[in-house]
Amino acid sequence: MRECHFRCPLGSLFKLAHCIHRSMNGPRIGNCRSYLLGAMHDGTIHGSTIRICQKEESYVAMIKGLIMGSGGRAWTYREGKLRTLFVVEFSRSFLKGHRTLTAQDSIHYARGFFDAEGGVPSDTGSYPYIYFAQKDRAGLQALRSMLQELGIGCGAMHCPSRRADPEYWRFYVSRESHARFARVVGSWHPRKAPIVQAMIQKNAKGGRAPIGSPASPGSARTGCHRGRRTPRQSHPSRPSRPSGGTARRG
Repeated sequence: MRECHFRCPLGSLFKLAHCIHRSMNGPRIGNCRSYLLGAMHDGTIHGSTIRICQKEESYVAMIKGLIMGSGGRAWTYREGKLRTLFVVEFSRSFLKGHRTLTAQDSIHYARGFFDAEGGVPSDTGSYPYIYFAQKDRAGLQALRSMLQELGIGCGAMHCPSRRADPEYWRFYVSRESHARFARVVGSWHPRKAPIVQAMIQKNAKGGRAPIGSPASPGSARTGCHRGRRTPRQSHPSRPSRPSGGTARRG
């Protein structure tokens, strides 16, 4: 595998590293592991390693730096010559036995989940929205419960389009909780972080989002099924807390 040389501006990386360092309350390695457990929802397990793939080089480079800064080993590479897909790979042993037990664990887990799978507008000038979407309904429900325990309001779990994919689930963070989400959970994603922080300013200015579902072309989360929202549905009992090994097997 070929090591990838990333082209993220040095100034942006330094600012991001400083932001991560300031938000690392408590044991650094524990925060990193909780974050990776959340990010693994967009990852796969290959033998003794875990792979997280994204189209954005800077995000993959950030995860590598996070792991290596916590004493682990990680390597990055581009998958294929014609594909715009970048991979960070690391040993499964780095997350062995780690569980999300405290509120601080939940915050870092939710941040990792959001950076890997969360949806926001593609730029700070668009109307604000935050959503999470996946086929893993139990994992999504556990995350929703975590956010609510942190005082972050969430909409109902729903399937955007049963015709397109009846097993694809989504929920939105309520508009009234955008500022709290940005302050408490936030983001380490090089592109999403400034968009999330801008929501605090929009909230302070009283900016309003459009009525109805805010999912529109230009979403920062690719591959989202767009369609009419279904009626509110009853929620299943709360699943157990996530632990190591939540990634799907490739």
